[in-house]
Amino acid sequence: MIPHTGAVPMSASPVPLHLSPLRRGLAAEMLALAFHQDPIACYVFPEEARRGRVLRWMFHCHLRYGLRYGEVYTTDGVDGVAIWLSPGQTTQTLWRMLRTGALSAPLRFGWRAFLRSMTFMAFATAWHRHYAPDAHWYLFYLGVTPMMQGRGMGSSLLRPVLARADAHRLPCYLETGVRRNLGFYERHGFQVVAEGILPRGGPPLWAMVRAPCGACDPRPTLHAGPQLERET
Repeated sequence: MIPHTGAVPMSASPVPLHLSPLRRGLAAEMLALAFHQDPIACYVFPEEARRGRVLRWMFHCHLRYGLRYGEVYTTDGVDGVAIWLSPGQTTQTLWRMLRTGALSAPLRFGWRAFLRSMTFMAFATAWHRHYAPDAHWYLFYLGVTPMMQGRGMGSSLLRPVLARADAHRLPCYLETGVRRNLGFYERHGFQVVAEGILPRGGPPLWAMVRAPCGACDPRPTLHAGPQLERET
């Protein structure tokens, strides 16, 4: 899930840095702001007054998860964050989620929001397993603070792991609920492999896969697999 603008960079790209655990709070605040109007966030948390508070708590947990089971990149000013899960660590197990503080999610979210989050996770997990069954890097979250979008920050935060994935001949995988993200990720070598609509009035969702550089199919194709259908 990645809210991002596909605008052309306007200035020199910032240098990506590994996130220090001491800056996790700043990163959670930034991601909550970046995702406040994200379609998936609005679907799960329709009450705007609660959304920001719950997103801050949720991103604290996701950042702990990324720091423990992957790599988290940011900038000097914490204006953008990329959370990557490492090959062999891309499955979100219950034990891992509990270790990173997610035990109280039903209370924090509220029961209805928690059920909607489980609906999203069920579909996202089915797609993830189907379209990325082998070792890969998983772009868990990429967010850039709204006032800094369009300056190349998202691209800069992607580059370290994309380069490593190419060096080790590994694919990358992501999901997004924002149509305008598709062109941005396609410019970085990702291809759409699945699209659908979450049930109960939910938003669209896309899955994208990036083959290692030099192994990409120039003609992206939608494949058969787990489907999302709107319930009637």
